[in-house]
Amino acid sequence: MKYDFEPYVKPRKYQVVYFGHRFETKFGRPTLMLQFTIAELTEYENAILTKYFPIKRFNQKGGFSVTKKQQFAKFWLSVFPEHDCSRMDRFPLSKLKGLVLEAKVEAGTHDFEQKEIPKQLQVSKIVSLAPF
Repeated sequence: MKYDFEPYVKPRKYQVVYFGHRFETKFGRPTLMLQFTIAELTEYENAILTKYFPIKRFNQKGGFSVTKKQQFAKFWLSVFPEHDCSRMDRFPLSKLKGLVLEAKVEAGTHDFEQKEIPKQLQVSKIVSLAPF
């Protein structure tokens, strides 16, 4: 089944596999977007879901850095507890390839004005990631 960039999937926990990443500036802030595909044999198999992490900065060569208080650093240590955090600009995202994680997925039901979004326009996002 083919999906849009941001599909709607039923809110629950899914097994996901790293698909890719990219950097964007969202609302004036640098953001790391980790993309995952659903690895379970469900009606949403191969749907691409995104987890957004605010970061300190990124460069044109694909490097980035975070602070010790940011969500990405905590996520990384939950998956790779042996990682040396002396350099906060050394996170080889290639280590995520082939790794199965558990993702809690929820749909955005309200917009920025707290008005309800119609079911047909809702998109799902990853709220939290944890080792499987």
